[in-house]
This record gives sequence, structure tokens and C-alpha cells, in this order.
Amino acid sequence: MHRGHRSLAEAATRLGGYPCLLSFWGMAEVLELPPRAPLTADADRARVLRGWAPHCGGLVPMQRSIPFAAVRELSPEAFVVALAEGMAVRGVVAGENYRFGEGLGRGWEALPGLLTPCARACCAHSQPLSPSP
Repeated sequence: MHRGHRSLAEAATRLGGYPCLLSFWGMAEVLELPPRAPLTADADRARVLRGWAPHCGGLVPMQRSIPFAAVRELSPEAFVVALAEGMAVRGVVAGENYRFGEGLGRGWEALPGLLTPCARACCAHSQPLSPSP
């Protein structure tokens, strides 16, 4: 987790939602990439998220993690339905460089149109995610 992720949590709070970061585990194994350590160790994530509360209207962002293998081959449309129906997501905030769906076929600009059929709100955050401190 880095400052770009915190910025997305802040944007979700401004939209009136409860900020929740979604991450995927097992990506390296599925894509047959060498494993790498996360930017923030699992043991340190709760502390970091608590530190974000002053930036998120006093709310401590939640974090959900799902297996990458479960969503890798979903179409962008099916991925959005999984978020809306399977995880009760009511809105999405994404960085400009966010890509999703099978083959990374869609970017953040597609989210509003895909979420609308699910009666959900969306905000495409204009700040790209970058691992700056």
C-alpha cells in the first residue's frame, strides 16, 4: 500500500462510501512470475490503515483480498458483476492506470458504464497509482 492507494481511499470517503481496498493474492503463482514482497507487509497493514483514518473522515479503511485465480478469466463485465453482487460494492474509485478483466481488457474509464446496470456509483480518480512514498 502506498500514497496513491490512500488517495483512492480518500476519494471513496468523499463520495460518501466506506473506503475498502481490494487486493488480489496468488497473482505471481497464476502468472508464473517470481514472487515479490508486498510494499506493505501483511503484519503492518492494519497499522497503516489506522493511520489513514484522519485522511478518510475518521474512518479506518477496510481491506479485502481475493484470489487472483478466481477472477483472472472473468470478462470485464463479469468482474464488475462479481464486485457489485458478490461483494456488495456500491462504488468504485480507481486510478487512471487501473486495468481489469480478462487480458486487462478494460480501464477505469469503462467502470461507470459497467456499474450502471448494477445500480452502482463510480468515480474514476484522476491521479494515477504510483508507488511513491
